[in-house]
Amino acid sequence: MFPVDSEFIAVYTLYSLMLFVIIYGMTSSKYKSFYKWNLLMFIIYIVVAVFVFLDPENFEGGDSLVVLFYSLLLVLIHFMAIICFYIYLPICRGLKVKI
Repeated sequence: MFPVDSEFIAVYTLYSLMLFVIIYGMTSSKYKSFYKWNLLMFIIYIVVAVFVFLDPENFEGGDSLVVLFYSLLLVLIHFMAIICFYIYLPICRGLKVKI
């Protein structure tokens, strides 16, 4: 049972946007190994999310908000990790730190 409320459509949109960012990074960035690890993390939490979405007990008694929150939390943390990488990278280059 995949929820199709407007809030979950937003989560699915964020998942597809994250997949697009990772694929774009793997094809155009010089940090391909960084994006390969991100793809692995993305696949892991997509598999977990699918198992959570398929269990109807997770949506009983108002628990759908908890499922929505944790689904959004994983994607937002992943986006923040990628953004922090691109903030941290120029700082390391300026300090001549090898990464």
